[in-house]
Amino acid sequence: MHRDNKIFKLCRVHNLEDYLTAVNNGVNMIGIHAVYTDFDAYRAAEEIYNPIERPIIRTHKNLPIADYKVDAISYLADNVDGQIPIALVLEKDLSCEGIAECLRLYNLSDKNPLLQLQYRINNERFLEITRTLSKKMICTIGLNQEDFDEYFAFLNRVLDPDNDFILIDFSKHQPDYLTKKMGISSETKMNVLMKRVKCLKKSSIPLLIADDTTVEKMAKYIRYLSINDIELAGIDMQNSVEQSKEAQCYTLSDVCGKREFQIKVRKSDEKLRPWRDFVSQNFYLS
Repeated sequence: MHRDNKIFKLCRVHNLEDYLTAVNNGVNMIGIHAVYTDFDAYRAAEEIYNPIERPIIRTHKNLPIADYKVDAISYLADNVDGQIPIALVLEKDLSCEGIAECLRLYNLSDKNPLLQLQYRINNERFLEITRTLSKKMICTIGLNQEDFDEYFAFLNRVLDPDNDFILIDFSKHQPDYLTKKMGISSETKMNVLMKRVKCLKKSSIPLLIADDTTVEKMAKYIRYLSINDIELAGIDMQNSVEQSKEAQCYTLSDVCGKREFQIKVRKSDEKLRPWRDFVSQNFYLS
C-alpha cells in the first residue's frame, strides 16, 4: 500500500473469510492479535463459541497468541494481498524474542508486518525493539490518558515519519484502560478531542484514530480535525463491525479438501457496508 493512501484498518481479523469480508468493504490494513496473556481466561471466554479443538495447555512458551486460531491465522498470512499491510497487535510488553516467536507462530516473520504497541513504552524499550526487530511501528496513545501531551511529544520524537504511525485510541482499548491505570471517562470524546487539538497540530508522524463507533460520529471527529488543519492518515476499528456473540461460532474450514482447521467468523458484511460507503464517498472531508 502506498504511503499516501488513506488507511481503513480493521483489527482482530483472524481468518480468510473475515479478511475477504473486510477487503470487499474497503479495508486496506488488518490487525492480528497477540493479546491473550491469561490462557485460562482465554479458554473460558472461547467456550461460548463451541470450539471444535480445545488445547488443554498453552504449548507456545506462554506467549499471548490466539491458541485456538493459530492454523487459521497462519493460512490467512499466506493468502493476504501483498498490498494489504498486517499489524501484529500487542497489549503487553514482550521480549524481542517473544515478539519474534509470535510472528513465527502466526506465519508473519517474512510478511513485513507492522508492530502495534497497544501499551505504553519507554525510550529504552522502544530502541531495543526497533533495533532488534527492524519493524515499522504503530504506537498507541489513549485519547483520555492524563499525560497525553507529554507522551504524545515522546512518540512524536522517537517515531519515524516515513514509516510509523501514532494511533489515538478513543475506545475502551486505550492502554491506560486496559491496565486499569484509570477508569473509563464519562466526558464526551468530542470534548476531550477539543483539548488535544493544540498538541495534535505539532505532529510530524501520520495519525490514525481508533474507535468502535458510528459512521456519523467518526465523520464528526474527522471534520473537526480537518477544520483545525489536522489531516488523518486513517481510521481503525474492531468490535463495532462484528456479528453478535450469539451469531459467532467455531466451524471447520476445508481448504481445497486437503486441510481442515477451525475458524470463528466475526466480521459482519452488513455492519461494514456503511463504512465502505463512507470511505469511498466522504472519508476525508476538507
